[in-house]
Amino acid sequence: MNQEIDNKLLIAVVKNDDISIRLFIDICQSIIFGALKSFDQIDYEDKQDLLQTIIQKKIFGINGDWVGIKKFRGDCKFSSFLYQITRNETLSYLKSKGMKYKPKTSSIDDVYKLFNKNTNLEDSLSLQYCLSTLKNKEQKIMKLVSEGYKQREIADIMKEKPNTIAAIISRANRKLKKCMQDN
Repeated sequence: MNQEIDNKLLIAVVKNDDISIRLFIDICQSIIFGALKSFDQIDYEDKQDLLQTIIQKKIFGINGDWVGIKKFRGDCKFSSFLYQITRNETLSYLKSKGMKYKPKTSSIDDVYKLFNKNTNLEDSLSLQYCLSTLKNKEQKIMKLVSEGYKQREIADIMKEKPNTIAAIISRANRKLKKCMQDN
């Protein structure tokens, strides 16, 4: 599900519109479970428990007062806000179980390999074409990646938060991989 939660939906949820609440919960579950996929060391049942805990305690609120929505300042997408809540709750869960977070291979490493592998002329032209299909900001960031800059360095250059850069790199990487497979 690739939907975004907009302000109209949030307002309808706070006003207890049943249809909006069901849609909101479905979208939240999709976003939360997507965020939980990056935590490989947690099994499926525990991810389901975390999903319910996050919705009940952090979004719906213990008293049903929609505490999560009321804490949302609107300075980012609600999905980003929800992702951050999910990440924090999951890291707390791991800590409580004495586990450490083992992130998946960084997408910046995947991109760097894509640019630096020995390619023939056809692959090189295909990569150049795929790069041209990216948005300008994505192209600039991917150029910096290809030059060997690290995520934090790119964030400083672009005057963005490192998490924003990571999201852009990940999105651009997916686009590049798809484009390379199609061409």
